[in-house]
Amino acid sequence: MAARQRLFDSWFVPASLRVFFERGIWSEGARKARGPRGWALASLRAGYLALRGFVADQCNLRAAALTYITVLSLVPLLAFAFSLAKGLGAYDSLQSEVIRPFLDRAVGVLPAGASEVRGLPLEFLPPSEEAVAVNPTQVQLRLAIEKVLEFVSKTDVGSLGGIGLLLLVWTVIQLLASIERTINAIYGIRRDRALLRKIPDYLAIVLLAPLLVIGATGVTAAAETQAVVEWADRTLHLGPLLDVLVPLVPLLSIWAAFTFVYLTMPNTTNRLVPALLGGIVGGTAWQLSQVLHVKFQVGLAKYNALYSSFAAIPIFLIWVYVCWVTVLFGAELASAMQRGATRARSADGGAANQASREDQGLLAMLELSAAFAANEAPRPLRELAERCGIDEGPLWGLLSDLRRAGLVAEVQGTPEAAWLVARAPERIVVTDVLAALRGRPDDSWREPGGRADRARAALLGLARAERESLENRTLRELAEERRAGEARSAEVRGGAPGIEGLPA
Repeated sequence: MAARQRLFDSWFVPASLRVFFERGIWSEGARKARGPRGWALASLRAGYLALRGFVADQCNLRAAALTYITVLSLVPLLAFAFSLAKGLGAYDSLQSEVIRPFLDRAVGVLPAGASEVRGLPLEFLPPSEEAVAVNPTQVQLRLAIEKVLEFVSKTDVGSLGGIGLLLLVWTVIQLLASIERTINAIYGIRRDRALLRKIPDYLAIVLLAPLLVIGATGVTAAAETQAVVEWADRTLHLGPLLDVLVPLVPLLSIWAAFTFVYLTMPNTTNRLVPALLGGIVGGTAWQLSQVLHVKFQVGLAKYNALYSSFAAIPIFLIWVYVCWVTVLFGAELASAMQRGATRARSADGGAANQASREDQGLLAMLELSAAFAANEAPRPLRELAERCGIDEGPLWGLLSDLRRAGLVAEVQGTPEAAWLVARAPERIVVTDVLAALRGRPDDSWREPGGRADRARAALLGLARAERESLENRTLRELAEERRAGEARSAEVRGGAPGIEGLPA
């Protein structure tokens, strides 16, 4: 698949550097390295996987699509969130303690009088002290955001009626579902939340996010008060430390917001550390992008001359696009760290060939057969992927083929996808698995009595020889043989039996 090309295929990169990233950092010695060198190599592996995934998953196109959806859904989403805040009595605090300070830091202070002269060219804005601290791009972007907030604040959700309220909620759900599908694709997850799960989960996100931001802002404001600073300096001797940490609280809030997205949006169980590191990198990239985009007007000065008073429109669209690019890159990094144990075995990132699919599919069937023989619960997809050393996305494709052949079944009604064998392992032989993964041939192109019949006869004879081979054993026999081998290995090393690639 073209999208799965290697990261450096279209770049002018020295061959030695390409080999280092595609092979060197994945060698057994590199993976076993410890100390600063091991940490550096692990960081390079995660960064390489994130960049490769960003290209392979076409995140630039996904960011553009999310920008379009966001612009269409922005007013309904904010109207819904603001109405919830008003119902909780937190709307005024949200405006004065969160939104305005955030915009002042991220975009800049609006010059005095700018709100009354939106239609005038920027050179006619009245001079003010605040105007020195901002530039034309900041003014245009801040005016666009202020216009959206003004429109949202005037929206009366209560007057929409039942149908209007349902449409509003549906718009919010569709926006969050689009975000979930994009992040699921990055994590290699092919199944979205069920609708009955989407509604409470998404409502919780819309409700909790403003409250968390308000709480973080309140802590920041409290830490900045003179009384708190004096008490911390006098009692805890933390005055100099507060001087350093308090200015970092906005950045910490952004890290927390990104981490929250990476923990809650994917339809899987995520570990905190990968999500946190992805949030730190993604949040920092977002902050840097704001500096480049707004403060220095990188590539945006031409819009003021081209669009005149409409310059806020492309500036706002590019700002939203850049935000999504940073969010998706952070998600790629979190995904790379989350699935690093499985992706280390397929560092080239290419689509698996048929021989690899058969190898991986048979391994997955052996894992499920072993769980069945031991009377264990169905294997969640994430756990099965870790045990087999296969990414969740390709593994889902293998299991889907096996399910169509009636060899495995997916357990419904569980928090995450779980799988088990659909019939007893002693009734499944190796060729059953291979036939399921190969699929049925398409005979629509074949002419009866043509030259292709000889090729088909050879393939049918080979398949018959495979079925009659002594190696075409049942999965139960293979699972028992593997368990016996693991027991012997455990006796030799004096530990408990484990699965190759995982701690015993």
